Parts: sequence; C-alpha cells; structure tokens
Amino acid sequence: MEKGYGSACYKESAIRTLQTWLNDEPLKGCEDSKRAGTSRGEKIGMGRDKIAAAGLLILHPVLSLQEISKIAGVSYGLLRKWKTEKDFKAEMQKLAHNFGTDFARCVVAVNVEDYLLNPKVEKGLAFTTIGNKIILLKSHEPLFNSFLESTKDKKIKKKKIFIIDDSPTRWTKVYQQKYTPKTIKESLMPLLPWYGSGVIDAFLKLIKDHMYLPGVPGGLLMMHKALFFWEDYDESRVISWQTRPEMLELWEAAITSTVDVLTNHLANPKPSSPADKENIKELSGLLQLQIRGIFRILRDKT
Repeated sequence: MEKGYGSACYKESAIRTLQTWLNDEPLKGCEDSKRAGTSRGEKIGMGRDKIAAAGLLILHPVLSLQEISKIAGVSYGLLRKWKTEKDFKAEMQKLAHNFGTDFARCVVAVNVEDYLLNPKVEKGLAFTTIGNKIILLKSHEPLFNSFLESTKDKKIKKKKIFIIDDSPTRWTKVYQQKYTPKTIKESLMPLLPWYGSGVIDAFLKLIKDHMYLPGVPGGLLMMHKALFFWEDYDESRVISWQTRPEMLELWEAAITSTVDVLTNHLANPKPSSPADKENIKELSGLLQLQIRGIFRILRDKT
C-alpha cells in the first residue's frame, strides 16, 4: 500500500479536495458561457467550464497540462490557448490565492477551536489570551461581549480580539465532516505540495501571521514529518519544496514558536491533564524531527 505524499492516493485526494472547493465556492451558481446573443468579435465571459479549468491549473506544474486537460474535460490545445488569455490568467491567480488562503484558514480554525473547546476550558465561554490578543470562537462572541460589559478587568478590555470562525459556513463544511487537528495533520496538510506556487504563497502569508495560535506550529512540524519520513516520495521534489525561501522562513517560525510553547510548559512543570503531557511529548518529538530534517537538507546542499 502506498503511503508517501507523492503516492497515487494523495494525488487523487489533492484533486478531489480542489474540485470540491471549486464546486462549493467559485462555481456555485455559475452558468456555462454561451456564444448565442454575443456579437462576432465580442469576448465571451468566463463561464463554468473556463473557471473550472482555471481552478484546476492550481495543480500545475506538479501535474502536467495534459493531465489537467483530462481532469478538466477540455482539449490540451484549448487549455494552452486559454492559458495565454489575460482574463484567464487573472482568474487563475485569484483562484490560487483564494484556495491557499482558505486552506490556511481551515488549518488555523480547526486547531484553535479544538484548543478552546477542550474540556479543561471554562464552560460557557471559550477564549484564551496570548500576548496582547484574546482568541475567541465566533459562536462565543455574544457571551464574551456580555462578559466584557460585566467585568472590571481593564487589562482584558484593552486587549485586541481575534475571532476564529467555528460556524457551519467555514470552509470545512464542503467535506461534510468535522475536521480534528489529527485529520488536518494527517489528511489535509500533506496535500499542500501538490498545488502550485500561488496556493503555497497565499497559504504561507496567512499562516505566518497566525503562528502564535494554539496548534499551528505543531501542525506545520507534522507536515514536515509527513513529507520527509513517509515512504514512496520524490526526494528531490521534497528538498526543492522545503528549501524555498518562504518555507525556510516558515520552518524557522514554527521551530521558534514550538520552543516558546515547550519553555512555557517547562516553567510550569505540572500539566493540568495527561493530554498536556502527551502534547509536550509529541511537540518535542516533532521538533527533533524538524531539526534533523533541516540539517539533512543543509548536508545534501553542501
């Protein structure tokens, strides 16, 4: 059975995930383009078939144009022609940015929601303070506003509020399942390298600004483990992907944030639950794997 991120099962999952997002987001209510009623020489708008093809090109260059043309159900020649058109290229860039941003939002929302809804958190109101920010679930916003009105704590009132969308309308709804941090790490994150640079750039931009949130650094470290230590992967492509300047910056941020988390746990050596002990153990192991992987890359480069 194939296990690596480069295996056929992950390829199919990456395609299916993208198609599901396309059908639920940009293609929802979109009609096919029609020539009827349009004057000769007048441009036809971006119809469903063209938008779908532009979206599927998110998979290029990891997938060839020939492969994408088959998935899109259009000829290779037509796809190449569309790819030269200004409005089509603009649509490609927009879809790649939106998909990458939604991908990152999903990772952040699931990790933070799981953390805030942990049984040890105070019942009735789920929020936590990190630095000068308060992290709050959208569904708990009315309760929190009531709390702010009743509290005399001026420090709380001065903090910036960061709201995490845990409503049914968030991106994860398209899968008709409730993601957990485990399924995010094992099922969703390993798909990221299947998508083009536009998706990865948008993902990195959002995730880098939310590195301080619970679960995010650990999720990124798990992705490194998935890419480097599973079987049947393309090592040269992994190294090429991992050594992108943006990725190296992200790994540095993930490691720094994880060290901060572990340091805080060490400063308070009495975890409140067995789950905390397991979390510390997992983060330590992932951090060691991450550091070994980066040094392996550096050795291979020199």
